[in-house]
Amino acid sequence: MSSDQQIPPAVDQPAPRPGLRQRQREALESELRQIALRLFEERGFDEVTISEIAAEAGVSERTFSRYFPSKEEVVLGILESFGPVIRGRASQEPFEGSWFDVLRRTYDLREAEGASFADITRVVRLTIVSPRLLAGMLARRRNSIADIADIIGERLGVDPAVDPRPGVWATLVISIAQAESMRKVAAGGELDGSEFLDALDTLPEFMGMARE
Repeated sequence: MSSDQQIPPAVDQPAPRPGLRQRQREALESELRQIALRLFEERGFDEVTISEIAAEAGVSERTFSRYFPSKEEVVLGILESFGPVIRGRASQEPFEGSWFDVLRRTYDLREAEGASFADITRVVRLTIVSPRLLAGMLARRRNSIADIADIIGERLGVDPAVDPRPGVWATLVISIAQAESMRKVAAGGELDGSEFLDALDTLPEFMGMARE
């Protein structure tokens, strides 16, 4: 190709549409989850059995278990729907401006692809009143903190096991997001993806108070 010839710009190709079997699987998974959430809300998480969810959905317990290995996964799996988005941003977001700017860009979930915020609100509401779900959420939070710390450590060229900064950063952001979400739902509010940003905006003032 001669130097005066221009290379045509790349054209983004649309993602291939899932096949029929995949669409059917996704539809049944969504139906099972919605039925389970409704039963949990009506009767309480601990009072509902897997057999009752399966019966309500008209499937066998074995079929239910192919989609969800446990009741906890039905609920807490929703909270992980934004995980790939956050990890991807943490891996690629330019370290430009203040750390608060980086945090805001990474955790602005208002337009991100993931579970509906209505379902996330339902999950948080269930978690607030169920010690079993709360314990599961805290365990998953530890895993998320470790994942984000590893990504930040790699980008900074440091070992999170030696340098505390990646772990502190990850713990800060994930704890803020969780605490603000639970506070808002406990007060009767609905989540919309702005919770982390709202909490982050209060940090400079809070940190200034802590230094006084």
